[in-house]
Amino acid sequence: MESFTLEQRWNRLVAASGAEISAAQSHFSNLCQAYTEPQRHYHTLDHITQMLNWLDEAGVDDVAALWAAWYHDWVYNPGKKDNEARSGVQASAVLSEIGVEASIIGRVVRIIEATKDHKVDGAADQVLHFVLDADMAILGVPEQQYEQYCSAVRSEFKSVPNFLYKRGRKKFLQSVLKQEKIYSTDWFFERFEAQARINVELELSKS
Repeated sequence: MESFTLEQRWNRLVAASGAEISAAQSHFSNLCQAYTEPQRHYHTLDHITQMLNWLDEAGVDDVAALWAAWYHDWVYNPGKKDNEARSGVQASAVLSEIGVEASIIGRVVRIIEATKDHKVDGAADQVLHFVLDADMAILGVPEQQYEQYCSAVRSEFKSVPNFLYKRGRKKFLQSVLKQEKIYSTDWFFERFEAQARINVELELSKS
């Protein structure tokens, strides 16, 4: 797979969306600033890079999916329930300003909002399923990388007492295991499902 910097990826997406790169440049800088806020330890530019890499490998080049990946965590305040809604508003404002078609923007916002609870109709926009799977693919990475992810997420909730954090984390992990399939697309299922279940079960056994 050919390697691109984040800025190159951004510029390619802007061009593929029929927008002007010069008009979008300041928004790239603003987005990078958002993803380097001090409260972030996992939901950073590294997370965006991972998602974009996985979507590339899966052959997903739909511009709505890629914009959603870029903006789905633009607002991230640990524990808040409106992060996705506010991220969708930001994405809509930026994409409207740089001239992206309204139909694309609508799909971007729907995908971003779906990342809140990852519960969607099976008949939903297929690329939506790819973005949700890419967002959850971290659960199925090798064990050492998974442990780093767990540590980073805990750091984002450092103000939460340990017993409360463990209670909430356990509820999330159990809900993951209850799913018939963690990943709804064949590409992600084949590559991440088995390891994700191993990682989640191991974390639960330590809680």
